[in-house]
Amino acid sequence: MGLAAQQARLLTITARKSDCEYQSMKLSHQKLAISRELEDVSNEYQNSLNQTKLMYDFYGNGQGEQLNYATLMTPSALNDYMPITITNSAGRVILNSQYAAAARAAGIPMEGLGCAPSTLVRQQFYNGLASAGLITQSDADYYASTVYNQALGLGATTSEGIITVESGDMTDLKAKLTGVTLSMNQEMTVVTGQNADGTYQTTTSTYTDITNSTMDSISLSQLLSTDPNDQVNYVAVTNDDNNYPTKWVLGLALDMTSTGGFIDQLYNAFASVLTTGYEKSTIALNYAKQKTTELFEFSYGGDHGNGQTSVKNGGDQENPDGIDNIATNTGYRPKKGKEGEMKQNILDNTGNIVGISFNSYWKGGKKGKDYNSACGVNLNNIARAFLTYFLDAYEDGLDTDDNKNDSSELKRGYTTSELITDDVTFDFAGETITSETAGRHIQFYDTLLNQIATSGWAENNQVTDPAYLQQMLQNGMMYITKIKDDGYYYQGNYATDSYVKEVTDETAIAQAEAKYNTLKTKLNSKENTLDLKMKNLDTEISSLTTEYDTIKNTISKNIERSFKRYSA
Repeated sequence: MGLAAQQARLLTITARKSDCEYQSMKLSHQKLAISRELEDVSNEYQNSLNQTKLMYDFYGNGQGEQLNYATLMTPSALNDYMPITITNSAGRVILNSQYAAAARAAGIPMEGLGCAPSTLVRQQFYNGLASAGLITQSDADYYASTVYNQALGLGATTSEGIITVESGDMTDLKAKLTGVTLSMNQEMTVVTGQNADGTYQTTTSTYTDITNSTMDSISLSQLLSTDPNDQVNYVAVTNDDNNYPTKWVLGLALDMTSTGGFIDQLYNAFASVLTTGYEKSTIALNYAKQKTTELFEFSYGGDHGNGQTSVKNGGDQENPDGIDNIATNTGYRPKKGKEGEMKQNILDNTGNIVGISFNSYWKGGKKGKDYNSACGVNLNNIARAFLTYFLDAYEDGLDTDDNKNDSSELKRGYTTSELITDDVTFDFAGETITSETAGRHIQFYDTLLNQIATSGWAENNQVTDPAYLQQMLQNGMMYITKIKDDGYYYQGNYATDSYVKEVTDETAIAQAEAKYNTLKTKLNSKENTLDLKMKNLDTEISSLTTEYDTIKNTISKNIERSFKRYSA
């Protein structure tokens, strides 16, 4: 090989050797990277050995499930059919997209209402739940037809005896009262005077000149009829100065039967179908009983000479509470010996007023004066007056302003009383829910609605991710809020909840171990490959070094011989 060829070969070996050394350095760096990656995998595995998860163990048997939003916010035995809400630091209920849509549909602002909502809002909320796919529309309609317990979660923990509420008119009311009769008795308590303390002096008397005097009971459905043939009038006429018919009106109202007063019986019968579970129905029934009773209160001292009535406050004056007494003076002045005429006059004029009474006297005879008195009541109109008062209070509250209800108004005066007509609407107590599941679902959603309305809400659909929920709870960004024994909701940390347990996450540890072993095997295999490549490069570098040295020595010797040749 010539000198030039040897020099070229030397340069080639030098270049190849440099390349091998560079490749060896790269492999060395890759090996270092693998070592660091293997260290990271090892650290991750070590950290996973301390990994925990939040478990919801309602039954306390150590076999609960991972804490998740659905378990807390879906009615089931796992939450005892009472919502366990997730709340933020402001106390607002965290809602996923479905519940948030229902809250919007109900018109509940995110800051809440500060109180339990109305039944209309409740109905819209149920419709919103159905639209969001949380319940069916048929369930929404059924749930909304039940009595709304506005105290659930606000002092009450359960809603016992959930009932449905249905509406109907007077025909429906009569149908529900079919077979209900009121006991009647001709023997009544008669007022004979008034004591200084305002109490009445009474005696027992039997009246015989009463229309339908042979009746011992009456169908309540008949009493609600406006048919002239179904009218029941009690009438009394007398010329006795000591026994004005108006004096037994109070007894008629309060002690008409041997089993209870007529108004008491009305109250009990109407309460059996009109007590809906709404508190306002009970209030309205009590109000109606009170006001109907007051219709028959009276005082003495009317001016009999000019035909004044003996009812409370007299004549056409209004009662202090603004509701006019129905018993009234017609302006008719009865004369002695006209008992039949007086009786007929009363019967002719009780068609649309509750009661009528009048009395007068004239001088004459041996005693110098004689008295003529008469009074009567229409039992049908007493029943209608009771319902008129009931609806006024049920629909408009206890404001006793005469003008509060345009559909019915009780007034003093001849033929001026506007009693309810047959087209009015009543709310009736429907069926009691016998399905335990349906009743508990209603309890759950009513309680949730009350919490959303009173505390406000915030939307965060990420809360449905158990890992996210756990992170927020552990970081103190969210809280578990649940009902206590006093019926109210309280916010608390997950660590203090008796049903939430923080346990070692065996599944996560097993997964981390499997991941570690897989990555370690891959990294070890890669490292072995690198070691083999580095060994081959080292061998090649060694061979190149030997060849390099050999060629270099040959070149040196050739140069030396050449100098010696020319120097000789």
